[in-house]
Amino acid sequence: MESSNDSIWDIVLLNTFIISKKKFKVYFHRKTLIWERETPPHSRTSLPVNDIIAVKYLHNSDQSCCCNVDNGLDSTHQVFTVHFVVQEKQNQWKYKRVDLESSDHRQVTTWVTTLDSMLTELKHRPKHLLMFVNPFGGRKRGLRIYKEVVKPLMDIAGVKVDLTITQRSNHARDILLEDNLTEYDGVVCVGGDGTFSEIMNGLITRTARDNG
Repeated sequence: MESSNDSIWDIVLLNTFIISKKKFKVYFHRKTLIWERETPPHSRTSLPVNDIIAVKYLHNSDQSCCCNVDNGLDSTHQVFTVHFVVQEKQNQWKYKRVDLESSDHRQVTTWVTTLDSMLTELKHRPKHLLMFVNPFGGRKRGLRIYKEVVKPLMDIAGVKVDLTITQRSNHARDILLEDNLTEYDGVVCVGGDGTFSEIMNGLITRTARDNG
């Protein structure tokens, strides 16, 4: 993790929140968010900041995420959500979320604004992606996977996506060879092995051509 502002990581946060109707001591220190149940059965969860996708305010009424942190409408919120991922297997990550509630809306505001500022300091995170979805690849589940899994995560993370739904063989490869790619932080594909191979071949060919 790289940061242009090391001092922000020296901040320590410590408060009590309600999680799933139970009291938890929650603190952030040394780039780790930790929540511990205050009464038996005791439990403790540690979450590295690199695994946090986003921190957002939550409506009490319908438990839906709302409001960007900096839109000026955060003063009365009593619940916020930490969106994150956990690694379950070597190459498999699962999305999770935890809702934290406090009667002190100022406490909620402090946590959300501080954690959001820390996430902003993570310079390695992509902001703009070029994405290809093969509607016929991956047992014809590509488009459904994008709509139900990928797009919601991109929206939560605030990542801008330029989406192409491929219509023919080598559609993605041709775009990679012809378009200006400098504005993108990465290329993502949703499909089967053939889609992945096509994109890899396109990127390798483009790199070789650009480097003479």
